Amino acid sequence: MLDTVIDRVRQHREEVVATVLHRLGPTARTGKDHSPELDRARFAALLELVLGCLEHRSAEDLERHIARVVRRRFGERVAVVELLTALAVLEESLWKLVIEWSEPREHAEILGLLSVVFGLARNRLAEVWIALAEGREAPDRDFDALY
Repeated sequence: MLDTVIDRVRQHREEVVATVLHRLGPTARTGKDHSPELDRARFAALLELVLGCLEHRSAEDLERHIARVVRRRFGERVAVVELLTALAVLEESLWKLVIEWSEPREHAEILGLLSVVFGLARNRLAEVWIALAEGREAPDRDFDALY
């Protein structure tokens, strides 16, 4: 059933991204590289990375992406809460779709996987942000050690 939900989210990708951007509102996104088109493209890419994590049971690409985004946004002096809020809104939107599009007996597995994926993303965000705030570079992850 996870594959069915992933396929359905992909089919409705534009709606999902539009919902997330609407919920965030225009003042929630700042920084020098900001436009409606760029915001849509960035959230579509983030959504695809999340779906890829669910499909492949690997967060490597997502964690690397989060680290790049954090470095860029930290350099733009964007508040960390903006990044955390964006992740939270995307996660909540996906939870709602899972509940709507799957059977109750499947909710625990799919929502559990979503929680793990977003938990890893938030952990990486915090790890990189704190390192940058302390004036040091965040260490790269040794993903081979995880398997």
